Order: sequence, then C-alpha cells, then structure tokens
Amino acid sequence: MALAALALIGSGGLSRAQTPDAPAAAAPVLTKAQAEEWFYLDVARCLYSLEHSGGVADLPAEAKADLRPAKPAERFMFKDAAIKVWTTDTYRDIVLLAERSPDRCDVVATKLPVEVTFAAVMTRLQQADPNLQAVPVKPGYNPIAYQMERLVDGSRFIVHLEGTDPDVPGHPGLLTGHAYRFSLLNAWVIRQPAAAKPQFR
Repeated sequence: MALAALALIGSGGLSRAQTPDAPAAAAPVLTKAQAEEWFYLDVARCLYSLEHSGGVADLPAEAKADLRPAKPAERFMFKDAAIKVWTTDTYRDIVLLAERSPDRCDVVATKLPVEVTFAAVMTRLQQADPNLQAVPVKPGYNPIAYQMERLVDGSRFIVHLEGTDPDVPGHPGLLTGHAYRFSLLNAWVIRQPAAAKPQFR
C-alpha cells in the first residue's frame, strides 16, 4: 500500500509552490512552523520514494514542485557529490533531503525544536499510515531518538528520528569538529529486508 502521506502534500506547503516559470521572489521570513512542515514533508517524500523503488526525481510532479538541487554551499553536511541533495529557495540549508543510496534517504534540519518537531512528524505519519508503528529504540550519540517501522511485501521500512539541542550537556552537536550552536535534527528513512535485524534498536 502506498504511503498516504503523499496525498497530504497538496494540502501542505507544496500547494503554495512557485511554478518553474514564475519569477524568483525575495526569500520570505521563515517561521519555525513552516520549517517543521517542510521537515515532515521531506520525510514523507523519502518514505514514498523508497516504497515505490524510485528517487525524488520520480515523485509525482506536485510532490516535487518546490524542490531543486542544493548548491555547494547549502549541502555542507553532504560533501560526497554522488549523494543527491535537495532543498528549496525558501529553506536552503535549514532543511535538506539527501538520497544516500537506493535504500536510504535522509532529512536533516537545523534551528528547529527537536522534541516538538519529532512528535509532529510521528503523529502525522501515523495518521497517514496507521501501519507505521513506533518501536523502542536506544539513543546513540544524539540523546533524543525515536523510531517507526512497518513491513511491506518482505521489506522493512524504518523512519529513525534522532537529534540534539545545543544546550544538552555532553552533546554539543559536533559538526566538522566545532561546537554546533543550533539544534540538529536527523531523519533516516531506510528500506531493508524484513528478515534482517532492524537497525538502530
């Protein structure tokens, strides 16, 4: 069954997309609510793409209308040129979607409240697909971690959410060896054989 979350994209931020022929406007002031919405939509895009054995470029036209390849300065966390990284003129380096492999798609964001954003993502994904269930997971380097999984036709789909706030003692959110001043949020969306041991547990 296809992820129903993609059906919600048309009623979210994507319905306000510029058409490719529209003149570029000045970047609007970005609110946390808008960035949180985009983080959720990128997770839904990742999950839909993996369920349909395609990439972001294969998404329905409306679901990818705002997306563009990230510029070199925006894809600072993804130096490997083989990784396709997507963003928009609005979100730039604040919310990025990265296709790491045919079986893994990442969403990374900064400057958002970790717990609130993750809670919203989990609630909305489960509303869109009740078969996507939360499972216990142990935090790794980042102290805030959640995971959702579902089995489909011999494959396990995992949405692993992991992040840190800048003021968590012992977890400064290191980035290229320097203390990171903002929150850091990761969503790792993975497809693996159902018989394999679930990752991150």
